[in-house]
Amino acid sequence: KAQASGIHISCHHLLLIIHHSWDCDMKLTASTLELVFPSILATLPEFPFGGSTYRARAFLVRRSGRPNVFVYGSSNIEQHVTEIQSYGEMSYQLLNHRDEASKFCNVLSAPVFCHVAEVEDITKKSCKVGETYDDREHKFGDDLVAYHTPGHCQGATCFLFKPDSNDNPQASVLFTGDTLYGKGNNELGYSMAFHTYSNDVSDMMNSLKLIQQLKPTVIIPGLTMTEQAVYPFEEENIDRLLSKLTAGHRST
Repeated sequence: KAQASGIHISCHHLLLIIHHSWDCDMKLTASTLELVFPSILATLPEFPFGGSTYRARAFLVRRSGRPNVFVYGSSNIEQHVTEIQSYGEMSYQLLNHRDEASKFCNVLSAPVFCHVAEVEDITKKSCKVGETYDDREHKFGDDLVAYHTPGHCQGATCFLFKPDSNDNPQASVLFTGDTLYGKGNNELGYSMAFHTYSNDVSDMMNSLKLIQQLKPTVIIPGLTMTEQAVYPFEEENIDRLLSKLTAGHRST
């Protein structure tokens, strides 16, 4: 507990009261977003499969000297929009694939960005697409790159972000959407068994090999089975998934 002038405040309540802005000035406001990694804040979790333990979150990525981006989609966005806007200009909403799209993407003014193969299905969900790409990769600057990673679906995209961090200048974050999902205990999985739009195994294998080559510091999936939102990149974890694919498993 913190103590000052006879007033006792628990650490929990102190963290709710004090929120650090980008330039480290203090704001006396309660945050609706959770800081999960330097420069990355998460929305409240939602449960897209009803009583299932699977939970989805979207993420505000705060870029140094550049407009922010919003990764994935969230039906909770209206609870966060005021705080998101307080962090400054936003250039894009980045979608991994069609399942993240909904009318709630229209709450933010920033255009939706996705692979061209996802546009038709995304627009069917009352979501306006603002910009697309149709290459192996698309650069937003030296700190953020989109990579085409088909497998879960034809237009799946991963986003590699490099925070401006003095503590760890080599750190990088890979947002994998549903290309990889979180199982808890630092374990990742993939799924190609439950959707008719899932692509072929060879595409998924190539996407996993690309993730190995990128060697991010951490991976942030769009879907997790537990409260764990951030997963350390471990090469043996990807090797295990590649072995599963080779053995014919369409999900783990």
